[in-house]
Amino acid sequence: MVSLATGGVFWGPTFFDREIPMLATLQAQGRTALVLRECEQILPLLVKSGKLLQELCGLLVAHMTRASDVAENLAFHPVAHRLVAFAAGAVPRPGESRLSRDLTREELTAWAGTTWEMICRTP
Repeated sequence: MVSLATGGVFWGPTFFDREIPMLATLQAQGRTALVLRECEQILPLLVKSGKLLQELCGLLVAHMTRASDVAENLAFHPVAHRLVAFAAGAVPRPGESRLSRDLTREELTAWAGTTWEMICRTP
């Protein structure tokens, strides 16, 4: 699951290749405004503006880098290492002395790339 910040942009692969099916699902977590643009509307802007094209390339490189990091983490680190990394990266919210425990099992297992049974068996 990937969270988009305010003003975030989601580029589906179908923008670049109409033969690729859209396999993503977007889910709003609160009040959301969604702007949908067709390739035919955006492509002339990209061709005309080198700055805009550069920003798009930067966005795509950032997504590819993140995907590569996730794949490397899942391929080369055991579940115990991923759980420790998750706990080390989690910090209390401002004004709280403890970590929030509102993460669901599904969210934790998705983040760790494993099953709940494997998490429970991890020493």
